[in-house]
Amino acid sequence: MKLSRLGATAVTAIVIALGVAPAITLTATAAQAQDGKVVPSWDRVKGNWNKYAGQVRQEWGKLTDDDIAVINGQRQELVGRLQIRYGLAKEEAEKQVERWEKTVN
Repeated sequence: MKLSRLGATAVTAIVIALGVAPAITLTATAAQAQDGKVVPSWDRVKGNWNKYAGQVRQEWGKLTDDDIAVINGQRQELVGRLQIRYGLAKEEAEKQVERWEKTVN
């Protein structure tokens, strides 16, 4: 099993069992299991933007084709465009993107 598919708890348990210091750092961009679903890293979203762009448009219908083109898989650009189109605070836009991340295939 690849470490990227292990949750932080499983990695911690392995490290403790082996009695070694962790040689890896889990980041927010690594694929993580959440509620039984794998959350893609933003590198994967960016690399498959055409696939995910349709899902983004379904989730946030106020985004224009130009918005989708400018976002081009960039997470912070998506957050910024959501702030503009929906009049959201940055924190709320971040929360919405986090929720969407958990639902994408």
